[in-house]
Amino acid sequence: MFKRIFWFIFPFIIVVGLYVFSHYTGYECIFRKYLHIHCGGCGLTRSIYYLIHLDIKKCLYYNILTFPLLFTFGYYETLAIKDIIKKENKLFDTFFAFLEKYFIIIILLVIASMLYENICQI
Repeated sequence: MFKRIFWFIFPFIIVVGLYVFSHYTGYECIFRKYLHIHCGGCGLTRSIYYLIHLDIKKCLYYNILTFPLLFTFGYYETLAIKDIIKKENKLFDTFFAFLEKYFIIIILLVIASMLYENICQI
């Protein structure tokens, strides 16, 4: 049971850990620092901030990957809850099958996001 609950909160631990790491170390995006281009994740924090404040236009302006990312995160959490309730261990099989099935679409969305971000900066 503890293992199932851990995998449910694991994404939250990762997000908080990355935030704390970047905040206290002054970490910068390597794409932005060395290549001077925006990566697929640039602006994601601001985008989520504006989504929380229900400003969809600014949310999409800062990063168009916000909704696909939140959908994927929500799908993962739904599977984790289902595993906890049914006491199964199908989380990774199901989630990785989902990622494998939509891998090309995910990569194309990241590339589209990078192009959009860099073209908007011109």
